[in-house]
Amino acid sequence: MKSVSLIFASLFFVLIVSAGRALSQSEKEATTAQVVAAMTGLTKSQSLILHFEATMGGKPIGFSSMSLSAAGGGRSDSYRYQSEAVISLGDGTWIEGRATASLDKSFEPTEIELRREVIAPNGQRRPSVNRAEILDKEVLLTRETDGGARTQRSVSRPESPFVFAVEFIVQRVDLKGFPAFAIREFDPQEGNIIVQHFRAESGSGGVRRLVSRKDDGSVGYAFEIDAKGELVSWTEPPLPVVSKRCSHERFEELRKSMQER
Repeated sequence: MKSVSLIFASLFFVLIVSAGRALSQSEKEATTAQVVAAMTGLTKSQSLILHFEATMGGKPIGFSSMSLSAAGGGRSDSYRYQSEAVISLGDGTWIEGRATASLDKSFEPTEIELRREVIAPNGQRRPSVNRAEILDKEVLLTRETDGGARTQRSVSRPESPFVFAVEFIVQRVDLKGFPAFAIREFDPQEGNIIVQHFRAESGSGGVRRLVSRKDDGSVGYAFEIDAKGELVSWTEPPLPVVSKRCSHERFEELRKSMQER
């Protein structure tokens, strides 16, 4: 999810979202390791794809998609993650982004690449690429910007466990067994960990609201999960973008309409 939210982060507005009540002392928070260990892995033939319509103030401004494919034989020992996001701002600015990542069977990333391009109303393009290679003892971070400028630095490898592709993890969590849990999410731009403390709350129509807080108390994600355990919408405050699950047909319709602008 961090891959898509980094695209939306170019919007400098503020959205106030209710985070729900904090955890009570009687609610025990499951760890990242416990949550991942309890999830059922994908088989080699499985592939999960999510399509979303991005809106701001109720108006469509773009779309995003994420996919997770299994690799290896039998039960997967690795995953391939991909995402795409496009938004169009009111002033004519476009932001396009793509991400790819290699994950092990515990959703721990080994390599991540983020590509983003900002297209100004006058047609000027500003591309950038961020890469994170997670090695045994360090994380190698590389950034390339328009004009060929390239910087590289290394940081200490975070202590395991840590994960990427949170949007797929929350759909595979047994929320009855783990109504409160922590996810150590890897940040591919800084090479560090953001701890997301999740709590599930009941909603109407069988939809459950899953909200996280970071260690500093700020809201991380706000997901809505339906009765089938599928993600139907998400936001990441303070960004003013709401992403709602849509069909493949609606996704292609949005793509076509934006290409014609």
